[in-house]
Amino acid sequence: MFVKFMCTIITILLFSVSTFYANKKIRKKGIRFVVSVMLFFISAMVVSYGCTVFINLITDFKTPQSIFKFNHTEEIVDVVEGDESCMVVFRKDKNSYGQDYYLKSGDEYKSPYIFPTKKVASSVGKYGICSIDNVRRTNDYYVVGGATIEDGKNLTVTGNDNQVFQYTAIGDTLVLPNGKKQKDILFYSTFNDFSDDYCLIINGEKISFNKS
Repeated sequence: MFVKFMCTIITILLFSVSTFYANKKIRKKGIRFVVSVMLFFISAMVVSYGCTVFINLITDFKTPQSIFKFNHTEEIVDVVEGDESCMVVFRKDKNSYGQDYYLKSGDEYKSPYIFPTKKVASSVGKYGICSIDNVRRTNDYYVVGGATIEDGKNLTVTGNDNQVFQYTAIGDTLVLPNGKKQKDILFYSTFNDFSDDYCLIINGEKISFNKS
């Protein structure tokens, strides 16, 4: 937490100094505003990259849980291990979850740099939204989706090559006006070598993806 605090202070100082000198050279207020916004984002990116490099040099996290706790206070729900990275699923609040990604380096886990993932494909259909993200600098792909199903029924998701999925319930069971009950399920997995014909089978129904 101390390192994060110092990174924030450095960002503010760098932004303040660069903006001060830029504004001395620029007379038009409109241009000053645009330059100030650009300098803020540049300062934040430079400091973020530098802090990540520094943290990776001085730390040696041996588990996904330990590096996650260095960055977060939320509850860990699950960990998915890829070949060169891992995904930590954590609880944001009662009804929502988030994902964080870390790189593997030997027997250690390292923080990724700016924009750690890129979305390669997504799907919106009968069972909800599903997306596929690639961890940059790796061949690891993570698919994460949500499905709403009738309470008492099971959710079965498979991918190419009998890919195994993990499941986590989201929030409480919802009671509809007609008395029927529904529940939301988060499902996720990892795989390598994404291709255009990648698809999921959700409860026997084929789900195709649109490339981003």
